[in-house]
Amino acid sequence: MSEMSSALSAYLEGDWTINGVVGQIDPLMELSSSWDRNGSEVKIDCSGIAQIDLCGFQLLYTWLHCLEIRGIRQKLVNVPEVVQRSQSRLGLSNIFETRSLC
Repeated sequence: MSEMSSALSAYLEGDWTINGVVGQIDPLMELSSSWDRNGSEVKIDCSGIAQIDLCGFQLLYTWLHCLEIRGIRQKLVNVPEVVQRSQSRLGLSNIFETRSLC
């Protein structure tokens, strides 16, 4: 996970399943701690997510909600097919649709 440019943006990558989700927590917190621009929008590039399950979606949802509480709007971009299929299979399409997941 890393910041992509001077604008608010992020690149998510790796394993977002129950086996790898714990390793995503610290990078997410570190990344978002540098963002304190109320009313800003962050583009979150999801193209590096290799796999995701319910645990990964739960972490992603919680992180996005924390950003929202801080006044940072977010837009998920470059969502890979594997994420879209998992989202559909788990019945989570309506939860993420307002965040431009698809």
